[in-house]
Amino acid sequence: MKSQNDVAHQMERIVNIFQHAQQIASVEEDITLLIEQLENTDLEFRSIAYEGASTGFALKDLSQGATLRHWRPFMEGPGADHATQVHVGLGWALAQQRLPASSFTKTLHPLLAFRVLDGCGYYDGIFRSRQTINNQNRSVEIQEKYFHSYDLGVGRSLWYRCQGEYAKIPAIVATFSPERHPDLWLGIGIACSYVGGFEEITLKELASSAANHRLQLAKGAALAARTRIQAKSLTQFAEMACRVWCNCSATEAMLLTVKTEPPFTLNQEDAFETWLSQMELALHLW
Repeated sequence: MKSQNDVAHQMERIVNIFQHAQQIASVEEDITLLIEQLENTDLEFRSIAYEGASTGFALKDLSQGATLRHWRPFMEGPGADHATQVHVGLGWALAQQRLPASSFTKTLHPLLAFRVLDGCGYYDGIFRSRQTINNQNRSVEIQEKYFHSYDLGVGRSLWYRCQGEYAKIPAIVATFSPERHPDLWLGIGIACSYVGGFEEITLKELASSAANHRLQLAKGAALAARTRIQAKSLTQFAEMACRVWCNCSATEAMLLTVKTEPPFTLNQEDAFETWLSQMELALHLW
């Protein structure tokens, strides 16, 4: 189908952008030159370039200790508008090095720290698929309290694994234990909405397949819209996903994620789960 080919093409672009940016960040010492190169990336996937650079910086730091001396200034400075992807990039690096994310997330914004775990789950789903997808085992470095966020990343990896052949998704999700299904569908919703390349029928078929987990897709679309609007890279696909799954515009979905943010402190470990629960309730009442 044309939509499947378009999704696969989008994914190919993402992989190329990510790998190129990671390589640049691993060797470029001049941050100004690095940012210039990242900013030359097409706006649609510029955040992916920042994600790749984030991974490159994090790997460089982890090879020298655990201070994140390159990654943290990058995250707080030029990477701020791409915060979600920058935190996911750190998760990539931690998963690649098989390091526990909990050692690094304690001082991060709680609504972003959990995207580091998302990055770990995504990495394992892509590069350790036998362990993560075929055998449904989580990495031993992931603590139980982070399972939900980790599975969100595993869900995102399923969308990439299927390359737009959305009919394969339900059967793969069904191989996991039922308690993991909501988080997997949430990740699928984020990935589908963000990557794009689909037709409206894809969104409707996925919603039908998700059955009782349709609201997870809606939350995924809202989170993807938030990320894209923050980076000034809203696409027709993210807009379409919000219209179909959330019954509202991407801007309205983004504002919903803002209104449902919980009060928190940096050490409140349940902030992300509370946020998702409040978001789901708001979408249910929409």
